Parts: sequence; C-alpha cells; structure tokens
Amino acid sequence: MNKRFLALTILMLMALLGACAQPAATPTAAPTAAPTAAPTPAPQPITITLWHAWTGAEETALKEILDNFMAEYPNITVNPLQVPFDQLQ
Repeated sequence: MNKRFLALTILMLMALLGACAQPAATPTAAPTAAPTAAPTPAPQPITITLWHAWTGAEETALKEILDNFMAEYPNITVNPLQVPFDQLQ
C-alpha cells in the first residue's frame, strides 16, 4: 500500500512540475525584407462641441486647457458650450 501511495504521489508531483514548465520555444523565420511604412494620410480638421455646466474659475480653467490642447493639435477645434446644469439632459 505504501509503495502505491508513494508511486501515486511521485506521479502527481511529476505532472504538477510538468504543467509548470515553459513551452519549448519555436524558432521564427527572419523577415526577408523590411516592411514598408504606409503613408499617413493628412489629418482633416475636426470640430468638437463640449457641453459643460462650469462657471467662474472652472470655466476660465477649461478655456485655458482647451487653448493649450488646440495649440498642440491644430486640426482639432473645441467649442465649449456652457449649459446650465438644469438644462443638461
């Protein structure tokens, strides 16, 4: 009985260790030629309307953030539209 238990324990440990092993690495073929880059299309101008309910200092900060954003991304125009909170739906 002890030999069976020992054999079963060893078999289970081998299966456990085998399951934890990394799979064999398969060699990959080296690329034959460098891939050519597809031409990037020219960005088209876009206009976004941003609805918000901020007033006062928050609205001033938003306008400053949007000015910085539009300076970094000149093809994107963001029009902030202040809508009172009660009218947002």
